[in-house]
Amino acid sequence: MVKPRLIILSPGFPMDEQDSTCLPALQMFLREPILLTHFDIKVISMHYPFEKAGYFWHNIPVQSLMGKNKKGWHRLPLYIKTWLSLKKHWAKQKDTLFLSIFATEPALIASHFCRWNKLPHFCWIMGQDAKRGNRFIPLLAKGTKFIVMSDFLKTTFESNFKHKVIGQVPSALYLPDLPTYTGEIRGIDFMSAGSLIPLKRFEWVLHTLADLKKENIFASALIVGEGPEKNKLRQLAGLLGINNQVKFTGELPQPMVIEQMMKCKIFLHPSEYEGFGNVLIEALYAGCHVVSVFNPLHTNVEHMHQVKNYTEFYETSKKLLNTQLVHRSYREFNTEKSAKKFIELSQGFDNIRQIFCNSIKT
Repeated sequence: MVKPRLIILSPGFPMDEQDSTCLPALQMFLREPILLTHFDIKVISMHYPFEKAGYFWHNIPVQSLMGKNKKGWHRLPLYIKTWLSLKKHWAKQKDTLFLSIFATEPALIASHFCRWNKLPHFCWIMGQDAKRGNRFIPLLAKGTKFIVMSDFLKTTFESNFKHKVIGQVPSALYLPDLPTYTGEIRGIDFMSAGSLIPLKRFEWVLHTLADLKKENIFASALIVGEGPEKNKLRQLAGLLGINNQVKFTGELPQPMVIEQMMKCKIFLHPSEYEGFGNVLIEALYAGCHVVSVFNPLHTNVEHMHQVKNYTEFYETSKKLLNTQLVHRSYREFNTEKSAKKFIELSQGFDNIRQIFCNSIKT
């Protein structure tokens, strides 16, 4: 029996199996055996890797079109190349499903390709593409089926655009690839991880250390990640007089990030916007208590502490630091559940053309 084909179009993709920082949520999803058993998967990456045209990633064929994020009219040849690549990988196989990663360029091209050929197209909204300023959404062809990672993204997307979400496929962890939970002694008080950009508000972590110091509480913190705000954050740490309490590690491979989380008591996540935040479920897997402005989870988790503003962020962090915490590993957020949900949403290939035709008429 021929498996249904799943063609994934993404702006980027890991250049090899050691590249754990490129779209970790997508990487974890594609490592799930249930998904690999159900679909014949092919990946097309529009921009990254920059210098690797065709290769295999964990036995999945990947084609990079090496667009290199060029601007303006330089995009047009890339769009044509992407259309032709979609046609090549489809090869008119009857049961073929297309999945765009982000409601941006990939969704723009794939949606029109699928409408032209009367093929099913899903778009996985993962983060800032749900915001009102996304100029690509009005340009997508009718018939696109939108899926999201969290309740927050569903609410944000549906309030900003005249489209409905058909279901949720949450971000998840592929547990066999993760370091084994050890329950070791936790010598780091706080940890944060992510891109060092203004949106993530890492200055809250530094101000928390400084405000605790005013109360004669000398806490330690580890900040993992790279970005344009790094020097500014280092300077702020110096101005606040907490240089000896905070360590900036730079970017680390995902397994090393989780190993550091296992040495940490409390994970701080002050980001002002988060589609899901894979780092949150990584921290919960590692046994951390988590203080976050966003809670993308569908269930109540004892280790998850949601706050609304900096005052609550600081007070909750201080309270947890002064508490004898119990740490346990949360393994519920796994790729098996997400893969089963995606397969459920994608069922019905026998009737998919009729479904598509009905959707573009409405």
